Amino acid sequence: MSRFRVTPVFDAVDGDEPYFSPDRRRVLDGAERARLLTYLAGAPLVLRAHGLEPDPLDPSAGQAVPVGFQTDGVWIWQEATVYYLRRYGIAPEDDLVRHIEAAGYTLPAQLADEVLDDAADAALAPAASPAPDVRRDVRYFADVPAGGSAEDPGGLSRQWHQTWRDGEDVRIDQVCDPALRWRDTGAFASNARGGEHDFVEIPQRLASRILDRWWAEEHTDAS
Repeated sequence: MSRFRVTPVFDAVDGDEPYFSPDRRRVLDGAERARLLTYLAGAPLVLRAHGLEPDPLDPSAGQAVPVGFQTDGVWIWQEATVYYLRRYGIAPEDDLVRHIEAAGYTLPAQLADEVLDDAADAALAPAASPAPDVRRDVRYFADVPAGGSAEDPGGLSRQWHQTWRDGEDVRIDQVCDPALRWRDTGAFASNARGGEHDFVEIPQRLASRILDRWWAEEHTDAS
């Protein structure tokens, strides 16, 4: 088993178009984004690649995305991860973000040559199966105001089911807050008792597009 964790760039594909899940954080705060970028971009390259690839999120950008691999000795990520964080605010997967936060956004002072060599081998190895998702029946909802549409909602929510260790099945309800972070909500339960929300179920891809648009409209730039 590899000593490294290799994080993918994208989460899903719609036809031929890769995209980021609505579960992936969009980092609005410019200072936080700058700290993450400093860490990710500052790690040593273990595989260098000449040339650039197209940006599938913006074909007009042309050949823009770097394709090398970097490591901090624990995680391996592609340079594309840095590109998408810088240009679109897309954070790497949550476990990697938590790892960076736990390290105080500070890279190791130096990595041994054998660590870099092992990381290069791991980057080229077949991708490991992702950890099983404990969530079931994940659904996304647009909170549509009167006269509005699901494509331009007043808010986004999500639900999923999870089984606790004692066998109890629970439903988790969350809303996307103004900082574009998912947090628990009672809005669904309140609505069932006569609330005024109009929750319209939407595809994951549409939820992703809405979050990307909100980030583009609201992010602060400090990176």
